[in-house]
Amino acid sequence: MTKNIFQLNNEEKEMALKAIKEIHSATAQLHEWIKNDNLTEEFAGGLPFLIESKFITLSKVLNYESKLTKDFEERYKEIKKANEKIRVLEKKIGSDKPIDGLKEQLRYLRDIVRDWWAVEGFNHISEESFMPYGGLKLKLCFMLDSRRNRTLSKNPAKDRCKLCEHLEYLKNVGFEFYHTDNEKLQLIDNPTNRKLLKQMLVKRFPSVDINSFVNSSSYEDEDIFIIRSIDVIIHDLSDIPCNTENEISSNT
Repeated sequence: MTKNIFQLNNEEKEMALKAIKEIHSATAQLHEWIKNDNLTEEFAGGLPFLIESKFITLSKVLNYESKLTKDFEERYKEIKKANEKIRVLEKKIGSDKPIDGLKEQLRYLRDIVRDWWAVEGFNHISEESFMPYGGLKLKLCFMLDSRRNRTLSKNPAKDRCKLCEHLEYLKNVGFEFYHTDNEKLQLIDNPTNRKLLKQMLVKRFPSVDINSFVNSSSYEDEDIFIIRSIDVIIHDLSDIPCNTENEISSNT
């Protein structure tokens, strides 16, 4: 059976995607404020109107004439007066002025990723930045041997034991390591390890993209290449605070 694809030109596609993005941003912010009992009277009246206006834009592009669309058009005079309020709301939501709790939310998301990479992965993240259109850009590094120092524990023996258990867990998963002369483990850059890393990241963050692997030859053997870091982007921030109770780990 042939599917009839709804055709959009480039301008219509851009308008539709922009409206969807703005609806998503406004509804996500509304959800967060209601959830945390932070919704003010100003935004309780303004945000639904903003969402409604963006939905009308989307409806027109998709050639969908709903009762909402008709009612909206009939209230054109009111809408015209409210346009200024819409612009103020859009600016406040999207500007660089701090929204209440936003800084804490971003730190919370960052810490979840850091803790996951430390517990399930290879310990260290050297760079992180939130992108203008959403998403979190990261440089994931491989510093297993410094893993035991992360919490500044007063029990080095226990830390060494946990590190050994974690290394054994990673080996059982299938990761292949190179043993250096000073007994440090380095992750070999080969198809098996790349595939396992990709599977690990996609399983935890479905929207993740791996942009590049950074490697270099081992200091002990120039013929062995070691993965030093991975540059990734988690495009959908809603991937981050998901339930990880079912993830298998030697440290849970």
